[in-house]
Amino acid sequence: MRESTYDADVFLLQFGFVTLPPNRFLATLLDRFDLVKWFLGHKTHENYDASQTVFMVEELLNLLIVIACERANVSGMSITDKIRREIIHNLCLGSSAYSDLTKRIPERITEHPEFDRILATVANFKSPDGVNDHGSYELKEEHFAHVDTYFWHFSRNNREEAESILKARWKKAHPDEKEQDFFVLPRNVPIAPGPFQHLGSFLQSTVFVQMLAFALWNVYTGDNHKSDTILDQIMYLVLLALSDQNSEDVSNYGQGRFYDYVCSLQFEMQVPSTTTATESGNPSTRQMSLFDIMAELYPQEQYSEVTSRFNWIFEQLGTKGVHNTRAKVEAWRAQYAAKMQQDAQKQQENGGVGEMSEMEKKKLAAQERQKKIM
Repeated sequence: MRESTYDADVFLLQFGFVTLPPNRFLATLLDRFDLVKWFLGHKTHENYDASQTVFMVEELLNLLIVIACERANVSGMSITDKIRREIIHNLCLGSSAYSDLTKRIPERITEHPEFDRILATVANFKSPDGVNDHGSYELKEEHFAHVDTYFWHFSRNNREEAESILKARWKKAHPDEKEQDFFVLPRNVPIAPGPFQHLGSFLQSTVFVQMLAFALWNVYTGDNHKSDTILDQIMYLVLLALSDQNSEDVSNYGQGRFYDYVCSLQFEMQVPSTTTATESGNPSTRQMSLFDIMAELYPQEQYSEVTSRFNWIFEQLGTKGVHNTRAKVEAWRAQYAAKMQQDAQKQQENGGVGEMSEMEKKKLAAQERQKKIM
């Protein structure tokens, strides 16, 4: 059933993105989800309440990730690779009996003659311990590297569980690192020349950058839109835009325009009256780029979970961005480092660096490392 519904819908949407201009197709999706105004900064919705709005935004962003990352149909993936991928993403969540495993995988996959052979190559069989026990399959260690947390057949719970498992494995391999330093980079699978080779072009479009900017600002300023899921999805889409090679811009210029648009495109953001207000008492506005918004969130302690992702993003922009982007990133780094040094001096004057928060210490150390690298 899933292959005839959701899977087919994803393929049709991928076909739409390579057939129509990306900006037009993204605008069409926003209209279908009834989220045009939300991605223009309006946090209240005519038809959805706050929780429904958050849910719809999460569904739309997850759909965009799946469209950009899913390669089964657009790359002509072989049936054996499809079988291997389904088994890996089902067993990465935990060991499973054969009967349970085959229930979670489409019949077209499980009934293929190669299914059992491929299962034996990617999983270890654990024999039953007693008469009332049953044997189970466990994913081999080396195949956890192929797990994609945004696998298109994962439910929301599956995705969170897979990320928790990968984080625990990473923490075990890096005992001296902090958990918030862990994040999963998108797995880039090249698309062979053909009708879908520029599927990722929508990641380099102006409407896409606008969507990320307003989504991030709404999460930051909206009292009823504090969603860790939306934040994670925004960050993952930024990582995708910086790393995806399947776009017309990359083919023609060697680099996507996202590296330019992230700083050059300015949007009018409404500032809540509780933080900055005009003399009349009405909320003021600020012209901000997506980079400006990320830079504003960076020092906030409530966003410490995504600090490592911000560092990776800023490093990419500072080394691979166009001239204006690199200049803006360097100017921000210098300003931020100066502020951190100033705060450190104030802390010493008031009783020592030990009074600095752990986040401030971490940010200061990160800035020192960046200065050494540059």
